[in-house]
Amino acid sequence: MSKQEKVYSLNVILTVFVCLLAFSDLGYTAEIRIPEDYTTITEALVMANDGDTIRVAAKIYSEPNEIFPQVFLTILMTNHI
Repeated sequence: MSKQEKVYSLNVILTVFVCLLAFSDLGYTAEIRIPEDYTTITEALVMANDGDTIRVAAKIYSEPNEIFPQVFLTILMTNHI
């Protein structure tokens, strides 16, 4: 293998590595827990991103209804406290 071929191969490997690093967390989703992570459902909704799951501990939550931008979330009621 010539020196030029080695340099080209190294460039290809580095390019693939950089692309993998740049796009490695595209499918990342978070699990947000109330009240551990946020004390109110509203706070959790404000901080949530598409695909996140919000786990809500069993309790009565008295919060004003607010309209949020279209975000695709999963909200689960759980028995944890």
